[in-house]
Amino acid sequence: MSKKLDIVHADPDDYFRYSPEGLKMLVHQCDVIWGGPTRGPISAIVHFAERAAEAMLPGKAGFAARWFAAWAIQPFIYLDPWLFKQDPKCACSFFILLKKR
Repeated sequence: MSKKLDIVHADPDDYFRYSPEGLKMLVHQCDVIWGGPTRGPISAIVHFAERAAEAMLPGKAGFAARWFAAWAIQPFIYLDPWLFKQDPKCACSFFILLKKR
C-alpha cells in the first residue's frame, strides 16, 4: 500500500531549483545581463522555524507560534546580504536577468 506524499515546496507550484550555472545552461541562447542571490541562509532558517512552530501546535496556537517565531527571527534576515559578500554560494535562491539574442 503506497502512502500519498505531502507536497513540500508547492506554494502554489515549485518544480525546480537551480544554481546560477544551471540557470545559465538552461538559457544558453540568451545573453546574461545580471544575476545574483535573492535569499540567503537566514531567510531559509526563518521560513523553517515558522513552519516548525506552526506544526508543533494545532489550530490558533500554531498560528500564534508561527507569528511569534517570525517576529522574533525575522530581523536577522538583514544578515543575508553580508553573508553573500562573505560567500556568494551560501544563497538558497538566485535570479538572472536575460536578453534574448
